[in-house]
Order: sequence, then C-alpha cells, then structure tokens
Amino acid sequence: MRILHVTRDFPPRSAGGISTAVGGLVAATVEAGAACSVISFDDWRPRLNAGAAPAPTFEHDDATGAAIARLSSPGQLPGARMFAIEQRPDIIHVHHGMLWRFAATVREAVGAPAVLTPHVAQAVQNQLRELAEDTASLRAQREAALAADAVLAPSEAAASALADDVPGIAPPTVVRLGVADSETARAAASANRPAGAPLLYAGRLADINGTGELFEVLAAVLAQRPGVQAIIAGGLPYNEKAEQRWHRQWAEIASNETRDRVVFTGWLPPAQVGNLMAGAAALIAPSWFETFGLTLAEAMLYGLPIASTSAGAIPELLEHDRTALLCRPRDPEAMTANVLALLDAPQRAAELGQAAASRAREKHTWNRVIDGWLRAYESAVAGA
Repeated sequence: MRILHVTRDFPPRSAGGISTAVGGLVAATVEAGAACSVISFDDWRPRLNAGAAPAPTFEHDDATGAAIARLSSPGQLPGARMFAIEQRPDIIHVHHGMLWRFAATVREAVGAPAVLTPHVAQAVQNQLRELAEDTASLRAQREAALAADAVLAPSEAAASALADDVPGIAPPTVVRLGVADSETARAAASANRPAGAPLLYAGRLADINGTGELFEVLAAVLAQRPGVQAIIAGGLPYNEKAEQRWHRQWAEIASNETRDRVVFTGWLPPAQVGNLMAGAAALIAPSWFETFGLTLAEAMLYGLPIASTSAGAIPELLEHDRTALLCRPRDPEAMTANVLALLDAPQRAAELGQAAASRAREKHTWNRVIDGWLRAYESAVAGA
C-alpha cells in the first residue's frame, strides 16, 4: 500500500503534536511494510509567503525511504500537486482541515480515497476560547470531515467532539496514536529520580494548553517548597514575539523568590525533551483539552510522575491515583495540591510513574497500534 500524507511541519521540523504524530506514524507504517510519501506545508502562511519560489523542496528520508515535498507558498502548489500524482498513492491521509482542498484536487486526479485525522478539536478549542465567530480552521475542518472518505480520530474524545460539531458525518473510526520507545526511556522508567530534580512542563505556550494555570501552580509550589526548581521546555515555534509575552506574564506573576527558579528553554527537539523527562521530578500538564496527549504518553514511557488535568482524551491514557494524579481543567489549586503530593511522597510518585510506564508499553507504543492504522487504511480503500 502507498500512503500519501498531507501535513504540516514534518520532522525534522517540529512545531507541536502534529509533527511528532505524523513523523511517528510514517516511521511505524514503513516498518510495517507500507510505502509512504509526504507533502509538508512548512510555516504555511500564504499571505506572507506569496512571493516565494514556485518549486517545492524535494527530499528523500534515508531512514524510512519516504519521498518528501516541502512548500510554504501558494506558488509552490502546482509542483506539490505534480509530486503527489507521481507518487501514485492508494490513499491520501490529511492531517489538518486547512490542507483539505489541496488534497481533494489530488484525490480527483489519482482516484484514491482521502481520509482526515482531526488532531485538533477546532470547535472545542473555539468554545473554550469563547470565540463568537467561526474561524477559518473550524470551517475547514467541517468541510473536510463532510467530504472525507473516512475520519480516523486519535481518541474517543476527538471522535465525539467532531461528531457533535458535524452531525452529518459518518461515525469516526478511533485509531489511537502511538509513541516511540527508546533505551533512554526504559532506563529512566526503571531508575530512581535524582534528588533535587526539577518539575517539568513540555509543550506549546497557549491559553488552551493551560499556560496561565501553569504559572499559578508554579508560583504556589515554588513559594511553598523553596528548594524546588522548574523547567518550561517549549514555547511558540516561529513566533518569538508571542512567546516573549508569556515570559513577561511569568515575570509579572512570580515573586522575587520564585521568578528565577523557572528556566525557559524555548522550543526543543523531541530528543532533548526526552532527556529532560528522564531527569525530572514530575510533569505538569494543565491542558484545557487534548485529542490524544502525546506529551503525556511520552512521559509515561519514561516513568515520569504526572500531575495532569482530566481534559478530553487524557482519561483514555491515564487513570487517577493509579498511573497519575488528575484534576479538573482550569483548577490551579487542585493541581497545586497534586504537584505537592508528588513532591512530598517520592515513593508513591515513583509507583505511579512505573505503573504509567507499564501501561504505555502495553498499549501506546507504535508497534502496539500500527495494525489498527493499516486496517483503517485498507477499509477506506475497500470502501472507495
């Protein structure tokens, strides 16, 4: 089977969960015997990049054998479309609604079915942000969901959110994402956390990711535990001005005693985030909603104790008081209590982390889930 992925910021570019998810899916699919090619819309800002060169950049990934076309401007669309047709895909997998119309032209040209994965629940996101008007991303996701030959959702929560927003679609098929295991992760899961290890947050800085609540939690925890430090591994890739606004917000909320005990690393490659997970005391995950929770699944592999919200798909990964400590989203007081509980009971925290690691290796590594993706692709092709 030949699969064409239409996505954004394919690795080694990394701009968030979609980059990590699609990179892992391509690697796992190729290892399982399928062939993949990728069209990656990198830093896609058509209005800003309208004058860019008309030819996409073409690459060959030696690790997977995948052919990759990268583009960032509307002038490169014809070249990307020609590349897609030359790949002769049996199926087209679209990873963002804004890319659907391009993928639809390829579907028409090659006669292959096209499926959609909603990595972001746009309607839920807009509701949480209290946006009164539909955004372009929401309209595009609805259009894609209605036109796709199948919707492959990464969780029950993502499937339910899309079905509620677009009642006319066929029920989405739940096909969970995976995470890549490593020797580093296995070693960390079986080792004791180093004394004085810092707290860790990993991900984008954004309101719906709970960055405001994260700052409240860190201010409270660090004030009550003078020896504790924290690392914020993340930011807003390709948007330095917005990232700096979050830095200033932390400086405003923190006291003189706590301000410099939080280190902002900026956006990091996945391997560096993994090294931080291996050496952290606990992960703080204050998200308002998750369609899967890749960072959490990765932290589970490392045996990293987790204090998280129970938003969206998170309870499909973690169970309160068995593999993590969970609380309602947007409740910094409850999350503060959970973080303090992990710090004050390191043996209990280690037990939660080890239980999470076992669960991740039983259910959430790519070798455990890739057969589900292959079956979903085969079903879509047969249905078409």
